[in-house]
Amino acid sequence: MKSKNKALEVNEYKIKFIYDNPQNVHTRYTQAVSLEQVESNLNKMIEAEEYELLSIEKYNRYSKQWEEQEINEVSK
Repeated sequence: MKSKNKALEVNEYKIKFIYDNPQNVHTRYTQAVSLEQVESNLNKMIEAEEYELLSIEKYNRYSKQWEEQEINEVSK
């Protein structure tokens, strides 16, 4: 009988934001276990005092597409 592996699945996330020029959209990629983990580390990844978060997308490796995630209110 096979035992189930209960390891956490790591996913790839794409974060789009603006912090300096409204016409310049910045993108950061990261790997995390959950959307909550990404949101809790946003300030470390963006490294800016003021920014506007546009989207957080999760890569679906089965459909090979980025899927936009529902963003919870993030404290800056």
